[in-house]
Amino acid sequence: MQAIERGDWRSAISSLQTAAELEPGCESGKIIEGNISDDYCPSVYLAEAYLGAQEFAQAEQLLDVRGKLPKGFARRAEDIRARVKAASSVAQFETARRAALDSIGKKDFAGALAQLSALRNVSPAAFRANGLEERLAEANVGMAGTLSSDGRSFLALSRFKAAENKFAEAD
Repeated sequence: MQAIERGDWRSAISSLQTAAELEPGCESGKIIEGNISDDYCPSVYLAEAYLGAQEFAQAEQLLDVRGKLPKGFARRAEDIRARVKAASSVAQFETARRAALDSIGKKDFAGALAQLSALRNVSPAAFRANGLEERLAEANVGMAGTLSSDGRSFLALSRFKAAENKFAEAD
């Protein structure tokens, strides 16, 4: 528990995995030492450690024990589940945002446009908050430039219909 409080997720995961292997069940008022008792549920604490380590799939898997938890842990598990869902969404958005920006950097404007459009559809507020409108405009300009360049190449090859299609697509 101290490792969780310190944010030392790797140590927490290691010690809680050991605890879960030794005594996997959850128990309210478990005798810990002598006459000292406490609620015990290593899988819920382990899920919290996985959340801190941003290993969301592992956290979700551990929390999939509905109806098997003492009341205090059921509430805590629901809280962790909500936090996992929120953090997972943020992490997925951030991963997609980075991929879109990498695509722009690599001049893969078609890929960037697809990724940025998906991000805008998933979370318009986060899209605006991250300044992605400007990056979308940049990707559109880059794509138009690429299509125009392709059109000029087709013109040089006397492929007029293909050039016309590229110019129309760029417009």
